[in-house]
Amino acid sequence: MPGNSQTVMIACVSPSDRDFMETLNTLKYANRARNIKNRVTINQDKSSRTITLLRQEIQQLQLELQEYKQGKRVVGEDGVESVNDMFHENMMLQTEINKMRTRVKAMQETIDALSSKNSQLLAEKATVGWITSGGNKLDCDKVDKLVLGCSGSDNDVTELIQGYLKEIEELRAKLLESESTCQQLRKVASRPTNRSSNTGQFELSLSSSAVSVIEEAKKELNRDREAVSRILAQEREKRDGAEEGESDGEDRDGDLEDSESDTDTEDKEDSEPQEEYGLELAELNSEINIKQKLIDELEQSQRRLHVMKQQYEDKLQQLMARIKNTQEERDKVLASYSELYTVILGLSHIAV
Repeated sequence: MPGNSQTVMIACVSPSDRDFMETLNTLKYANRARNIKNRVTINQDKSSRTITLLRQEIQQLQLELQEYKQGKRVVGEDGVESVNDMFHENMMLQTEINKMRTRVKAMQETIDALSSKNSQLLAEKATVGWITSGGNKLDCDKVDKLVLGCSGSDNDVTELIQGYLKEIEELRAKLLESESTCQQLRKVASRPTNRSSNTGQFELSLSSSAVSVIEEAKKELNRDREAVSRILAQEREKRDGAEEGESDGEDRDGDLEDSESDTDTEDKEDSEPQEEYGLELAELNSEINIKQKLIDELEQSQRRLHVMKQQYEDKLQQLMARIKNTQEERDKVLASYSELYTVILGLSHIAV
C-alpha cells in the first residue's frame, strides 16, 4: 500500500466452484497490489525541518546568552569573542575550595576525636592527682578503681571534670581560631593601609594631574571654538561685503563691461583665501572633535577611578568591622575560659 512501509498481502482462495468469482476477484486484487511500487521518502516537509533547525539555534543562542550573563564569554574591543580568564580562575578556585572543604572536614573530625581523648586523659590525670594529694597515699588498686569509675560519687566527679575539660578544650580551640582569624584580617587590612600610605601621595598627584590635564584640554577646546567662530564671522563679513559690491555693480553696468578682465582676476584672488579659510575651518573642526572625545574619555576614566576608590574604601571598612567583631568574640571566649578555669579550681579545692 502507499506509504513509507513495505506491505505484505496474503490472498486466500477457495477450490470450490461456487466461490469461483470471489477467488478470481481476490487474485486480481492481489495482482494489482503486487504491481504497486512504493518510493520511500522522508516524512518531513521543509517547514517542519526549518522549525527544528530554528529551535536548535534558539537553544544555542540562549546558552550563549547565559554564558555572557555569567561572564564566561566576553567580546573584546576589536569584536573578537573569547572566554573570560576570570571564569577559568573561578573554576580553579572552586575546585580548590571543594578540596579544602573536604580536608577541613577530615581535620575537624580528627581534632574532635583528639580533643575527646585529651579531655578524658586530663580528667583521669586530675582525678589521680586529687586522690593522691594532701599526703593521703592510696594503693594502686583503689586508684585504679576511682579512675575507672567503679565508685558512684567518684564516677560523677570524673564525668563532671571531664565535661568541664572538654568544654575548656573547645573554648581553647575557638580561641586559637579567633586569634588566627584576627591575625589574618590584620595582615589583610595592614597591606592596603601600607600601600595606601606609601602611594597616597602618588595617587593624589595623579588625580590632580589628571584634573589639570582635563582643565587644560577644555581651555584649549574653547580657544579652538572661538577661533572657528572668528573665522565664520570673517567669512560672513566678506560675504556681506561681496553682496554689497554686487549691488553697486548692478548700478554701474557700463563701467563693469569695460573692466571685466579686472573683476575676473579679483574673483580668482578672492576665491583663494576662501579655500584656505575652508581648509583651516575643517582642520579646526576635526581637532575640536578629537579633543572632545579625549576629554570625554578622561572624564569617564576619572569617574571609574572614583567608583573603584569608593569600593576599595567600603571593603576596607568591612574588613575593619570584621576585625573588631573577631576581637570581641575572642574577648568573650577568654572570659568564658577564665570562668571555667575558676570553677575547676574551686572543684579541685573541694575534692582535696
